[in-house]
Amino acid sequence: MPNNCNYLNETFDISKEDLTSSWDEVCLWSSYFGAILLDTVKFLPNANILDIGCGTGFPLLEIAQRFGKSSHITGIDPWAEAVNRLHYKAKAMNVNNYDILVQKAEELPFKNGNFDIIVSNVGINNVEDPSKVISECSRVCKQNGQLVMTTNLPETMIEFYNVFRNVLNASGLTKEISLLDKHISAKRMTLDENVALIQSGGFIINNIKAGSFKLRFLNGTAFLNHHFIKLAFLPSWKIIVPADLLETVFSTIENNLNELALKDGELALTVPYACFDCIKP
Repeated sequence: MPNNCNYLNETFDISKEDLTSSWDEVCLWSSYFGAILLDTVKFLPNANILDIGCGTGFPLLEIAQRFGKSSHITGIDPWAEAVNRLHYKAKAMNVNNYDILVQKAEELPFKNGNFDIIVSNVGINNVEDPSKVISECSRVCKQNGQLVMTTNLPETMIEFYNVFRNVLNASGLTKEISLLDKHISAKRMTLDENVALIQSGGFIINNIKAGSFKLRFLNGTAFLNHHFIKLAFLPSWKIIVPADLLETVFSTIENNLNELALKDGELALTVPYACFDCIKP
């Protein structure tokens, strides 16, 4: 039976703003982890897929297209503005085998055994209650279904955090060092803690891909002024330091990072990651 070849009749006008805007679709931070996730997910026809923490659409839109129209992917994310952006890009790309729920993942509104595949790209480590989310993933995952999740690990940007810790210590801010450690552990579980979390949901881990990549900057000034750093990290760092010392502490951090960059020729920050390939027995 011949294919319908509808794609032969589909054209895109590159002069239209929606298409050019959707072209710039991936947050660089998410892309490092997402590439590994996409290499891990198992392809099957007519798949029902769930993306925990879909954000602005990566890897949801990529998965929707790679699996094709016989499959359907559902995204969950509480960030309404990001979901609006996702819909905008999906329309520009002519992707329609998806739907989105704007809500948290701790209580999934799906029946037991609903999904063949569940993915989460640096998502589950950022929810309020990872244990509850994993439990819900187990409940809505089919028998022999796949869970693929990526996360960054506690040593993320350790070069920066060593400088931060040293500046706090030199400033006599010992209580704030404890707050810094709590900030790190709150969103970045160790490899063993991630394994325990996944297994607590009844999943069996088939494989773990672990490694690291580098975030490279000219110096500390460039790093601290980077849009993603100011959006995703700086707010949590600022609340660690007393307000009256904020400018002094961060000025010192910036200077120390600049000295480190001058010595090394750049500021290179290590980001260790893990990708878990799991099955629901």
